[in-house]
Amino acid sequence: MLRILFSVLGIFSYSALAVHGRGCEDGAYDWSDKNECIQAFGAVVDQNAARQSCIHLDYFQGQLVQPHSLFENTQVATLVKGLGQNSFIGVEKSNNVSWTYVDGTELVYRNWAAGEPNPNHACAAMQIDGQWRSVDCDTAMSFVCSYPDNK
Repeated sequence: MLRILFSVLGIFSYSALAVHGRGCEDGAYDWSDKNECIQAFGAVVDQNAARQSCIHLDYFQGQLVQPHSLFENTQVATLVKGLGQNSFIGVEKSNNVSWTYVDGTELVYRNWAAGEPNPNHACAAMQIDGQWRSVDCDTAMSFVCSYPDNK
């Protein structure tokens, strides 16, 4: 089954999420072409607890989702919109200097909202419109994880 989202941003953008992929757990979706699953969690926790929750997915291999393209960001935004609230993603300020993915790699895609990121914050959240906001890491909010689709 495919869930398709069309949105108008001056052009049409397309995102398809396959429900219950080959190795995805209930409530998770195949993500991009990465052989990974993504799953949104409505539990409201700080960023550290969100990271720990993701790590424990699929035998300690999960992490906060790291969008690397508009297509991936749109897929994640579909889940965040379903939660109806901003959600942590795997982007943070490394050493209080530059923004990176939580695995330490350089950002290859950015979707900051106007006026973002705030220099006083070190974590990132996705809004329901798919744009990113910098937030205090101690803020409690929902989160989106990715984990290998290796079953």
